[in-house]
Amino acid sequence: MHCCRSPFLLIALILFPGEILFLGEIQGGELASVRLEVRDPDAKPDSSAEPQKKRKRASRSRHDHCDDDDGSPWLSLLFSSGDDDDENDGETIGPLTFAAAIVAGVATAPYWMPQGLLNDDSEAMTSLRACPFEAERFGFLIIDRIDCDTDAVLAGSSWVIDGNVSYATDFDSLDGWGGEFYYDHRSRLGLHSRVRLLEEDLGTSDDHMYLGSLNATIRFAQSETVQMHSGLGFVWLDDPGGSEFGVNWLYRMDWAVFNPLTLNAHVELGKLGDAVASRIATQARFHYRNMSIFVGGEHFGFDDQFIHLFTSGVAIRY
Repeated sequence: MHCCRSPFLLIALILFPGEILFLGEIQGGELASVRLEVRDPDAKPDSSAEPQKKRKRASRSRHDHCDDDDGSPWLSLLFSSGDDDDENDGETIGPLTFAAAIVAGVATAPYWMPQGLLNDDSEAMTSLRACPFEAERFGFLIIDRIDCDTDAVLAGSSWVIDGNVSYATDFDSLDGWGGEFYYDHRSRLGLHSRVRLLEEDLGTSDDHMYLGSLNATIRFAQSETVQMHSGLGFVWLDDPGGSEFGVNWLYRMDWAVFNPLTLNAHVELGKLGDAVASRIATQARFHYRNMSIFVGGEHFGFDDQFIHLFTSGVAIRY
């Protein structure tokens, strides 16, 4: 059955008219397209191009270990023979170590840069807040704060649960419902889970697909108004063709901008069946005490097949 239209679509028409026009151009059969990426990559419509890609990769691999005729010192360092003279060892190890350090620094920048920018003190006393805007000094966390009148440490909660229910649509033939659950603890460890049912109207028939993930998380960087999580777990898919499971990586940021607005964005990347699974989701939340309504976007796909959705829903923190 086709899902009911969300009462939040009016907000969508006002805030995101450009994206709505773009998403409305997406054609039917999207679930079948992404399903092919996961289960049978050889059955893709453009599979005729695959042999050429493979031949190109094979060609490169055959020449990688040949003598370098272009005089490039970096290729010489990367693929030098083990029979080189001992006096060349130091010259080789130095640049390679430097290059490895640069690569490692860039790869880990999404973790160490936020810690520095937020002045995160791992030893600070931290508690969590279910109502980000319940006090004049707002935020998700209370970090080393003292009551000026009593000299007592201001305390929130040792844990918080954040759950939401959302409706998603591409304003054409695809829509569905979903839910998301976050558990966060003072220790910075937590749990994230989500599930979404997508239904597609194909005219003469319907198609559907369940998608979800479960991740153990850590709050690796924080301030009172910004918190960042990362996690590892698994991603799954279930549809009439069966079920698939794979590994998953999560990266999320929440920002309390001003009363009553918070923004959050998160990225997931994993391996599902024969495809690379990716997902980017954003939300703008408008809070009242520990409840909020939100609008946002969700873009997910497998390899080069993507689906773009507008989302809206309600959330509660406890």
